[in-house]
Amino acid sequence: MLNLCRVSLCCFLLVLFHVRWGYCGEKEDERTENTVFIRYNECTVERWGKDPEETGIDNTENMKMTVADLVKAHCDDNLADCSLSSSSEFTMDDVVLSADSPLYFNGDVKMSFYVNIEGKSLTGDDDDTEYALPQETLSIICEEGKDALTNATNGGFRVDFVGDKRVGPPLDGTLNKIMIPLSLCLVILLAVIAVVMNHYHQKEDKEHLPTGSQGDDVVMTAVKPKDKEGAGSGASKQNPTA
Repeated sequence: MLNLCRVSLCCFLLVLFHVRWGYCGEKEDERTENTVFIRYNECTVERWGKDPEETGIDNTENMKMTVADLVKAHCDDNLADCSLSSSSEFTMDDVVLSADSPLYFNGDVKMSFYVNIEGKSLTGDDDDTEYALPQETLSIICEEGKDALTNATNGGFRVDFVGDKRVGPPLDGTLNKIMIPLSLCLVILLAVIAVVMNHYHQKEDKEHLPTGSQGDDVVMTAVKPKDKEGAGSGASKQNPTA
């Protein structure tokens, strides 16, 4: 009987462990699905992670604190957007970076993160669970706060992208303004050269044509046939009368 109780207790604990583990896994998936990334223009991982003692600024910590401040300011005025029923405090610990951040990406530094919301819900019931700020809301917050996120870095690295959306200045079109007219002029010049070369070759071919075949008038001279009389006398001479 004692052994049966022990087995039952072990099975109960095992089931409880799996349920709790599955619940945490679902919560973790829910949070990571609300991840947002921002890209700092023309920055490397080495420059981003430069010794804070030397620069006086820790870029990662400053970015996380700035995100937390931006989220609090936005959510205080837009509780429903943040799935909150009342104002809530946010700290840098609520900003959770992905394992690969900072990541060098296409000439920029990419920072991926989500923001935890703990113990609050729209029903007003407090609990011990955590879930993430909706991705759409977090993206809007980062877009509106791009200048603050730029100023948070020691090198003033500019935020150019929030997700796939470009929020930095538009690409410089100066080079296009120069290259397009230059290309057009080059095409016209090549066309003129081709016409001149074609005309030159035609003229050169004419000069090497044989005499009489360059379009000069040809004079036709008629050949006069021999008269019958001459032809008859000639025949008499060749056949004398016997």
